[in-house]
Amino acid sequence: MERLYVYEGALAAIGLSVAVQAAVSLDGGDPSLGTVLMVVGGIGALVGASYDVVRRDPATFDASAGAVFALVLAAAVSLLGALLNLALSL
Repeated sequence: MERLYVYEGALAAIGLSVAVQAAVSLDGGDPSLGTVLMVVGGIGALVGASYDVVRRDPATFDASAGAVFALVLAAAVSLLGALLNLALSL
C-alpha cells in the first residue's frame, strides 16, 4: 500500500470529522463564525487531500513511517470524537 494514500486518507478523515462536528453544532443552533469556519476548513482539508492524491506521484512522496502512523492515530481519535459528538447530540 502506498504511503501517500494512507497519509492523504487520514488527512481527509480528519477534515471530515471536523466538518461533521461543526455541522452538528450548526444544526444544534450555534451559528457562530468559528463554527462556520470549522465547516469550511474541514471541507477544505477533504478537498485538498483528494486533490493531492490525484495530482501527486506516489513515488515522490517522502513522509516517514512514524509520521504516517501518527497521522493515522490522530485520524482515528478524531473520528471517534466526531462519532461520540454525533451520538450525544441525538
